[in-house]
Amino acid sequence: MLNKPITFHWMWRRHWQISDSIENLDLDGILRMAQELDGANVKSVLLPYGPGGIDFSLVIKDALEKTNQLIMTIALPAYGVSPDYAAKILETLNRFAPGRIGVNLVAGRWGDEGNGPSEKLVIDHYMHDPSLIDTLEKRVAISEVWMDKVMDLMGSHQHKTHMAVVGSSDTTIRIANKHCEYIYVDDNLLRKPEQYEKITNAKPILIVDPLIIEKPEDAYNVLYDENAPPRKQFHHIMGTHNEVVAAIKDIAQKFNIYDFMIHTDQKDISKLLKLVKEFDKVQLDNNDMEHFDISNDDRRPEGSTIHHHVFEKMGTKPENLKVFSNFISPEECNMIIESVKNSQPSSEKPVQFSPDGDALTFRRDWDVNPYIDKYNNIVRGVIEAEYPVRIKNRSAKIAEWTKNDVYDLNINDLGINDFNNMSATIYLNDDFEGGEYHFPIQNKIFKPKAGDLIIFPGNMHYNHIIRKVTSGSRHTIPLWYTFI
Repeated sequence: MLNKPITFHWMWRRHWQISDSIENLDLDGILRMAQELDGANVKSVLLPYGPGGIDFSLVIKDALEKTNQLIMTIALPAYGVSPDYAAKILETLNRFAPGRIGVNLVAGRWGDEGNGPSEKLVIDHYMHDPSLIDTLEKRVAISEVWMDKVMDLMGSHQHKTHMAVVGSSDTTIRIANKHCEYIYVDDNLLRKPEQYEKITNAKPILIVDPLIIEKPEDAYNVLYDENAPPRKQFHHIMGTHNEVVAAIKDIAQKFNIYDFMIHTDQKDISKLLKLVKEFDKVQLDNNDMEHFDISNDDRRPEGSTIHHHVFEKMGTKPENLKVFSNFISPEECNMIIESVKNSQPSSEKPVQFSPDGDALTFRRDWDVNPYIDKYNNIVRGVIEAEYPVRIKNRSAKIAEWTKNDVYDLNINDLGINDFNNMSATIYLNDDFEGGEYHFPIQNKIFKPKAGDLIIFPGNMHYNHIIRKVTSGSRHTIPLWYTFI
């Protein structure tokens, strides 16, 4: 159950307004944008007002008058607009629809390129010494002083302006905590808990590009807006309508984020508008995974055969996640753990880092052990019986996760990155806290017991989190297989 309702925001997109020139400014297109978003209950739209771009102030008045609650948030670069001028613009715009104007402070870079043509345009026209703003660090430093002055000038304003900033540096977070209602962040910050936890007063808005598809192969046929700036398209959240809802709700609960901004180049946004409008109507099933107790049948390794139905096809359905309880005995689990306790690990892989990039925690792996060979082949037989696939062994190990070890969302994209087409894990102990498998797209959580086996497809549709180990040590045998 969520503690708060989910609120959606939107990033302006060019399919509403193709031309930047005043002569060809499509006012009706921008008004359609505002009305579409307002009708879908989007709270705010971020407008890239700035160097070389559209002057949205020309249409904000009409857009505000023809919508009910949509906040128009203007992105302003601190290094390109004087505090006095910015304060005057905001006071004027707020008179059209009190409380429905916002500002996103562009603290360092403009757009996705960073030190690109837009920054160059501002630097070339800077009225003071250009060397004052010719690096990202200098522009971020100026932003803090700029925001202090703007807020002071706005102190006498009659109407509220919704203030926001985008970024993850210490300076940006400090600006957000001091002055802003919101701070826009991306998923990279979520993988830096020490930095993310510095956000104390502002509400984080997570930037996402959900992809709603009915079947996995649909992901390869997505059309993108030909007028959008070229950029790498990557959808951290994808699946059916309900699966995307489940993934967003999971992120909200895990990271205490209840505001999401959709920034997409998808040509057809009708499914996304429907997602936003109907988000609260989706009723999700219980998220505990089904377990099959096989302590007394022949699906255990000790049995001679494995009998279970074969899936008709691979897909994104939750039933492709399978858990077998008591797959190996407690005695065998203890023997495997003892076999590695007094031996040197093959590797110690860093899994958590400080904001400065220093390794904080390590996962220890053992690649050579007689139990690895034994279970590598046994589990391969299980998978070939459970799924309509033929596979070959790829890699396996015994792994120890200690306190604070965690794998966050988006780290595993097994089918694309390295041909780990099928994945399996045998849990060797359960005397630890945390360490659960979590599949956001399927909205499933696996709470392990010693001897359990979990198997699932390794492709991008089964991205998963291994939650933080909060106490004790988590011992497993992870195994990966490739289709043949």
